[in-house]
Amino acid sequence: MAGTAILRKSSSSGSQLAARVAFEVPTAEELDVEEALKEATGESDQRVLYRALINAIKSPETSDVMLIRLLRQIRSNLRLIERHNDEICGAILKIDLMQKSMEVLHTFARVTLDLTSLHPYFLRNLVSAILRVFMSSDAFSEEPTIADRKEKLQLLHSIVREIVRLVPLSPATIVSTVADIYPYLKHDGQGQASLVRHLLLLCTYLPNHRLELLQLLIHKALQLDLHSPKEEIEDCEDEDEDETVFPMDGSAKEKDREGLKHPLADTLDRVLLEVYMHINDQCGVAEKGQVTDWVKAKELFKDFLTVFEHIILPTYKCCHLQFLMFYLSSLRPALLEGFLDYLWKKVQNPNTSSVMRQAASFYIGSLLARGKFVPLSTVQDCMALLCKWGHFYVSSHGEGAVQVDVRRHGTFYAVCQTILYVFVFHHKELTATNKGLQFLRSLNLEGLVMSPLNPLRVCTPAVVQRFANVARHYQLVYCYTLLERNRRNAFPEANVENGLTTLECFFPFDPYLLPRTGKFIHPLYREFHASGEESDEEMEEDEAGIADDDPKCPGGSLVEMFSYGASPGFKQIHPGPLR
Repeated sequence: MAGTAILRKSSSSGSQLAARVAFEVPTAEELDVEEALKEATGESDQRVLYRALINAIKSPETSDVMLIRLLRQIRSNLRLIERHNDEICGAILKIDLMQKSMEVLHTFARVTLDLTSLHPYFLRNLVSAILRVFMSSDAFSEEPTIADRKEKLQLLHSIVREIVRLVPLSPATIVSTVADIYPYLKHDGQGQASLVRHLLLLCTYLPNHRLELLQLLIHKALQLDLHSPKEEIEDCEDEDEDETVFPMDGSAKEKDREGLKHPLADTLDRVLLEVYMHINDQCGVAEKGQVTDWVKAKELFKDFLTVFEHIILPTYKCCHLQFLMFYLSSLRPALLEGFLDYLWKKVQNPNTSSVMRQAASFYIGSLLARGKFVPLSTVQDCMALLCKWGHFYVSSHGEGAVQVDVRRHGTFYAVCQTILYVFVFHHKELTATNKGLQFLRSLNLEGLVMSPLNPLRVCTPAVVQRFANVARHYQLVYCYTLLERNRRNAFPEANVENGLTTLECFFPFDPYLLPRTGKFIHPLYREFHASGEESDEEMEEDEAGIADDDPKCPGGSLVEMFSYGASPGFKQIHPGPLR
């Protein structure tokens, strides 16, 4: 009997345990949100209702109507959400907003804004979630599967605007969150471009932080630029052309002609396209390039000039980012003058490092040479300034103590190369009239190139050779004797390697290779063409006695070198002396 009683008791206990295990989790329709949140505030580890609420919000099977009901009830009970039980906040932020109805997004906006006001620590997570939406495929996909895409993205921006109004210190948090969330450079190019598009829109309602955001965006774009050398871009495109010599059958997909095969260059092109369109939008650029909003254009130019000074100018081998300043300078003559004035002040300032002064000089020369929008009068004014400075520099150094030394006189040599480079590009226009020839004679170019500092010895050989040919043609300077003497009196190779006689230079506005953004640049861009009266054959005859025995003189036609991706000198970043 006793054994039977024991067995019966055990059976009863097992039935109770089974009853507890068989407890049914309420469906989304049955959930009491207030009870679920209260359960989370308690000390019990069994948070069945709370887990059910989180799962219902996360589940893609939860209907929009039910999701709206749950979010509204959560909003009514925000007082029950604390930092130790804020898992529900993470669930709310993981809602696939772009796949939901506008009613869901409006309800989401009300809940998250109230939550941010109540718990400021939630702000960073909210901004991070919105930024991730901006670079998701749903934000830019061309497939017409997202209903009301534009309205949804605008609503997300409305949330950020309202956050800025509600939380005075939020802009700083937003900017730091952007820096944390910005993807690595190998991230999907379309996603990066989409994020940049929305961050630039963010700049329009965060004017006090626009410069900070622009600096961040340009710094990220710079990483792409530095990992996309022009040689690699051209090699990838050449390989692609080789592969398509024998085309596939008609069923093969047609290649996207706007894209680049180099993945990082293609991403850079997409990102910069957003920046150029932002410039046009903010400045009110009309079809013919006319600026309709001069106030905004000036403000944007100042910000980009600051970005240029701190990020682009100090960067060696930057290939495409600097064209942002090229394009901005083309919008109004006043902006061109402002940029040239900034660069010229850099060149003249003795407190600026020699490297920066040289870089500023190269930017002046490349801008004057390549910009179709630069008036000839501006070219003449700049050449006069450069020559005046060069003559003063020569006269301030006694002839007895002067010797070729790039380390000591690097800025002077950079200015001389700029003068020669601009002259070579514009000699046809400058010599079109007698007044122009008189202007060139007034520059006393012979006094510079024949000075004891001997700039022809250290400037890029292709520039020097072209200058010698053109200057002789117009009987301005005859310097072949000096070139021959330089060749015979070449410095020892060790001195060249130490950088004593080598001018490290680059040509920042050399041919632009990005196809999408090239549409903004090519109409403004001057290609190099040899003038009719000076054929390559004639020049090569003159060059024969100088260049034939020189292993450092680059081979090939000089016209080809001026037309190449960093016209004279890009293939050889460290050109040797002409000897």
